[in-house]
Amino acid sequence: MVGTRIGTRTNRRGAAAVEFALVCPLFLLLVIGMIAFGRVIMVRHVIQCAVSQAARDIAVNDNRQENPFDQNRSKQEALDRAREAIIKAGALAGVKPTVAFKEVPRRLGSITVIDTRVTTVIPYKTFSIFPIKGDYTETSLWQTENRENCSR
Repeated sequence: MVGTRIGTRTNRRGAAAVEFALVCPLFLLLVIGMIAFGRVIMVRHVIQCAVSQAARDIAVNDNRQENPFDQNRSKQEALDRAREAIIKAGALAGVKPTVAFKEVPRRLGSITVIDTRVTTVIPYKTFSIFPIKGDYTETSLWQTENRENCSR
């Protein structure tokens, strides 16, 4: 009886359950972390696009409106659209985002350049499950030229 081993066979019942109990929490933590990180990236992208679109709308529509009242209304509408886009993205947990703009005209020779800057500040804790302290600030800058006073 060479080559036969009697009594060396071990009992492996329950080994799969133990391995599952060890691996499952780590795997779930990894999957949930990837989903949460992906959501943060998605929300940041939506915020960036909303702020950029608002800055563009303000810069472009500012030159088309002749009535100052219509200019202010179109600027406020652009900011409201950006705010609504951020809220629809699920970026905020009960916090209304602040979206503000500032226009700074400056002269470059005979050309007036208007810098339109739109900024929003949102606390990270409102759209992230990660314990990140601080605020997420997104700023977009659009420049438009005003060549009305050019001498040709």
